Amino acid sequence: MENLIFTNEQKIFTIVGCGGNRGLAHLDMRKQIEAASKKVQLEYMISLPGSYILSYSAFPDVYSKLTTSFSYKKIEQIAKAIQSDSDPISLKTGMFYTASREAELQKNIASYNEVCQGYTISNSCKHCGICAKVCPTQNITLQNGQVSFGENCQQCMAYIQWCPQRAIDYKGKASSRKRYHHINISLKDMTQYNA
Repeated sequence: MENLIFTNEQKIFTIVGCGGNRGLAHLDMRKQIEAASKKVQLEYMISLPGSYILSYSAFPDVYSKLTTSFSYKKIEQIAKAIQSDSDPISLKTGMFYTASREAELQKNIASYNEVCQGYTISNSCKHCGICAKVCPTQNITLQNGQVSFGENCQQCMAYIQWCPQRAIDYKGKASSRKRYHHINISLKDMTQYNA
């Protein structure tokens, strides 16, 4: 966000996709935008099915479908509000935000790249390269037939979720957990997006 350029005519809005959890990403974005001497007019949160496999398994399909359906309706409402001249909306926190855990969370966020260095690849890896293709930050490469992680991990977990061999793990946390795939996004969609 530090590299974004804003014009005087722009209407600035933010949409955060973890509204049911901490929900403070909009505050981080607001600070960046205000540092550029601009103001966020509209802020929104959308609750999505959880995908952080290092903490929990994917939720049941019925829950994922219901949450996704609600998120689509919310997106339609957001689009209408953006197109109209809605009053400014500033958000606070997600419903599960706990101030006492914020310092620990910030420490974890600062050590994302350290966590990345702790991933393991099992012998079931077929070196197909799907993990590299779905990584939005190009942090994963295949070098001499081996999967290698760089230092730009954002812990999206796509590389674990989409591995067809279930070969990627972190301290035994993901190996037995159910994988999450968005009901309307295929592997082809994921790899085209990052191509």
